[in-house]
Amino acid sequence: IRQHWRVEDGVLVNDGHGLYLSTDKFYGDFEFMVDYKTVPRADSGIYLRGCPQIQIWDSTEEKKFKIGADKGSGGLWNNAKGSPGKDPLVKADKPFGEWNSFHVKMVGDYVTVTLNGKLVVDNAKLHNYFDRKKPVPRTGPIQLQTHGGKICWRNVFVREIEPEEANAYLHKLHAAEGGYESIFNAVDLEGWVGPVDKVKIVDGAMIPNHGTLYTQAEYGDFTVMFDFFLPPGGNNGLALRHPGKGNPAYDAMCELQ
Repeated sequence: IRQHWRVEDGVLVNDGHGLYLSTDKFYGDFEFMVDYKTVPRADSGIYLRGCPQIQIWDSTEEKKFKIGADKGSGGLWNNAKGSPGKDPLVKADKPFGEWNSFHVKMVGDYVTVTLNGKLVVDNAKLHNYFDRKKPVPRTGPIQLQTHGGKICWRNVFVREIEPEEANAYLHKLHAAEGGYESIFNAVDLEGWVGPVDKVKIVDGAMIPNHGTLYTQAEYGDFTVMFDFFLPPGGNNGLALRHPGKGNPAYDAMCELQ
């Protein structure tokens, strides 16, 4: 590392060769910010959880136009051809000699990239370059790539995203993607039947005391997402296709324990 990387006046400088600079720590869900400045015909990038990559290159180098250089930096270039995120939504590179600024958010395998204040990747899945049949690893290092041209980095920051925040983010994202509708308005039990008089609504959460709540609407094939909080010794479940009577563990199609 020290043969090709150095620090000058608070700036990381790489001569374009050598090993990638990698965090010792592995990160899962996170936000990452960094500024970079490079030179003509340079080619670099940022690996997320050890997987390539957010692309950085010379958007004026005509011989690389056929592989997307003319579209600018910031795309998930190693994603499969034609997949979301592979090419940036807009060209946002600054002229050579000026600093560029990345803001990256990665939750699950979804990545959002802003370059110089412009959205270039909007919640696109990062593909696992090393095994296309598998998702990206759950955790891994953040790496700054070296690729033949001098590049400088500064203002490198990371914020880890805790599971509660990540889950809420993914819930909203999946709901928007999959055409979900909310069946609990977080205010009252409109659309629900059963012992509704024994349920409290506190801070947008159902807190039942006893009995089985079920939807007035009936569903055949569906997907459902929900959060639950269970106290020590708790025993509960989700009755699927509940008939509205009997013991839901046995009289429903099944109980998700």
